[in-house]
Amino acid sequence: EEGAFGSAILSSAEKARSSSTPDIALHRSKGLPFRERLAIAQHTCTPSRVEKLIAPIFTKLSERWTSLDEAIRDMDAHEVTAAEVELTGMIVSARTEKVAKVKEKVKREKLVGAFKAKAADLQDELLLLEDVFMVGLTVLNEQMIEMMMATFVYPLLLQPLVLFSQRYTSVVENRGPSALNPLHTTFSHPFVPGYTGNYNEAQARLAAVGGPAKTALFTTAAVFQLLTNPPLLRLMFTALLHPISPDSSTVPTVRSTLQVATVDVHGRGTIRVDNPAEGDVVPDSRSSYPFGTNEINRRSSASPRTTNDADEESEVCVFVLAPALAEVLEYRGQDYDVIARTRPNAYRHALFQCVGLLPEEFALVRSLAVCTVDAAMARLDPKLASDLLFGVDLKTFADDMPMDERNL
Repeated sequence: EEGAFGSAILSSAEKARSSSTPDIALHRSKGLPFRERLAIAQHTCTPSRVEKLIAPIFTKLSERWTSLDEAIRDMDAHEVTAAEVELTGMIVSARTEKVAKVKEKVKREKLVGAFKAKAADLQDELLLLEDVFMVGLTVLNEQMIEMMMATFVYPLLLQPLVLFSQRYTSVVENRGPSALNPLHTTFSHPFVPGYTGNYNEAQARLAAVGGPAKTALFTTAAVFQLLTNPPLLRLMFTALLHPISPDSSTVPTVRSTLQVATVDVHGRGTIRVDNPAEGDVVPDSRSSYPFGTNEINRRSSASPRTTNDADEESEVCVFVLAPALAEVLEYRGQDYDVIARTRPNAYRHALFQCVGLLPEEFALVRSLAVCTVDAAMARLDPKLASDLLFGVDLKTFADDMPMDERNL
């Protein structure tokens, strides 16, 4: 059947090549004049059209993420059930034991197959997003990154890690009256040897956040492995692993007019496009997109409205998360105002808790966390990754401060 299916594909491909479709000489066709190309880019990058184009992709990504989360929860529930059967000794005969093992194997294979299918669907959506990024229109990519941060990265990739960390910490610290005596708190921890309570009950208290945390870690690793846009990967790395994070209470809203065209070094008009990526590793550079911070097209909220077009205000590009992350990424240890607008990175803390502080019962979470860190480190230049990860610029900032003001 596989051979017949492959033959059918090859036959279809040959028919397609023989039909009246563009041939290999298409790349030698004459390009459109600059005016037409600029009009197309302007039409494509208008914020309302970008939203109609990109919002369905992120909606579908959210749906794929939820489906993957359900598959992971099903596998977790199956593991708990299998462990309970083994511990309680419900198998009473050799024949019953053999039948039960066969059923358990079939059930497990079905669950693993469902997980792989859901994971493949999620990866397909990420590859579709990659195709849009590869178009290379800078203004389009700026808006995509802002939308991705607001609708996908923070709510589905980062926040589940913090929720898992908080719930795990609450389970660890919820020791009842024995918490008054530090000498007796060790054995009240449900995930250390000597615990005499109901382990499954403690595990159940974390089930609601354990599945989303695993899904978030798996998806984050997939993002670093499948997407190639350098500014996006730098900002993702900053959001996840930089020691400081933008403070949501102080993040300003940046509004800017659409600026699709620019002037090159020769003084000629050109469309703002990305430089083609070279290799699999993001270069050692902290450059990112302006995200509306250029003075030439930046518009503050207090700026008067123009009357050229009644709909112009709705076509203003709005950025919140992306420029704040870019500010942290580009920080070189010289601006105290940047430090004042940030706070310790809770997402980094939660990730490293998953890497090194979880007990053996959460080996899968730990493995996924290690894979996520490895995927992130592998995509950036080693020096850039280490500088961001270890906060080298924060140390430079602290070293430059007077001794009596060092409070970092």
